Amino acid sequence: MKQHFSALVIVAILVLSFSSVVAAQDSNSNAISEQTREQAKMMFTSQGAKVRLLQLEYALEKQIKIGERIMEKASEISESFDDTELGIILEEMKEAKKQVGSADSGKATDDVVQDFVDLKYDAVQLSQQFKNITQNSFTEQERTQLKEGLMDGLESEMAQTRERIRDAIKEHNSERVQNALQTMKLSDNENIAQGAKSGEMNKDQIIEQIGQKVKEMTSSQKAEAAQEMTKVAEQNRQKAESSTNAAQEMFQERLSERVQERLDGIKQALGLTQDDIDNRINKSMSEFPGQGSGVGGGEEQ
Repeated sequence: MKQHFSALVIVAILVLSFSSVVAAQDSNSNAISEQTREQAKMMFTSQGAKVRLLQLEYALEKQIKIGERIMEKASEISESFDDTELGIILEEMKEAKKQVGSADSGKATDDVVQDFVDLKYDAVQLSQQFKNITQNSFTEQERTQLKEGLMDGLESEMAQTRERIRDAIKEHNSERVQNALQTMKLSDNENIAQGAKSGEMNKDQIIEQIGQKVKEMTSSQKAEAAQEMTKVAEQNRQKAESSTNAAQEMFQERLSERVQERLDGIKQALGLTQDDIDNRINKSMSEFPGQGSGVGGGEEQ
């Protein structure tokens, strides 16, 4: 019984599960939500960080496409609708997406986690602002019209980005398999890591293969491996938590700087005045948790 328990502990710690391509952002009164903290836990490796950044880029790309469709339909539904603010928000989303795309997943954990935390907050805030305007500017009937056919063909348009995420996830799983086998002092003669990377082996097959290798270990080897895996998992958890807590420091100041930088990038193309820029900055800062409306969540589409 003890041997079975040790084997199950080792395999359970090893395997990471990815339930979806992009996880939804929960509503929270903190700038860094609990879900963001959970997502950051796998960012202690460059591959884990790459997955999270790609998922965020996907969420922004999808929201931008939806936003563009909404603006097009809004002009058809109501000729008097002023879409100026929606246009600014949409351009801010595009600037944020560029920043996510250029973020370096190979940086130190503290730095890459800060990038992720900052840019995810921006993505959620901009998405929520866009949603609030459309909800408040149209009647229920008009909103129903806006939703008609809104998602048609969108998934096929996003196929290439989703494939990039799947490839990154395979790379990350392969990296975790390699690290786990090394920690347990096991060889990979069966090329389990390569199977995870190529996608030729699914999670169940990986578990089965590692389970077979664990069965061949002595009781003392299993106990040592389980102890070491638990130790490594705790170290990684603490590292991710420390990085996320560090990202909380000076968060508000960085937010103001990012909004200013995005608006500076689009002001000429949109003909923004300084008053327009000041209003956008004030709006973003007033929605910072504890500073006004307390919007710190929303949903990543």
